[in-house]
Amino acid sequence: MPGNGGNGDGYTPDAGHSRCTARETCDEIHDARQLDIGYLLRGNLRRKGHQIRISNQLLDTANGGIRWAQRYGAPLDTLFDIQDESVARV
Repeated sequence: MPGNGGNGDGYTPDAGHSRCTARETCDEIHDARQLDIGYLLRGNLRRKGHQIRISNQLLDTANGGIRWAQRYGAPLDTLFDIQDESVARV
């Protein structure tokens, strides 16, 4: 949806979070390489009423490719359960 930072699915970025551009991703990968970091974990949280959608990506800094990605959609009150599940998968 124009003007609200969303992508048309009705979910909007939670306060303080925004979607990064490809340029920012390249900058993050460049910075990680400089620090000899092999992988970056990126994610975002979007909220619609009492529902949340969380997206995670594990990026390989050697080639910029996505090694793993997962999307979760659930009620807001299960946020910490989703966090625990996501950490276990990574």
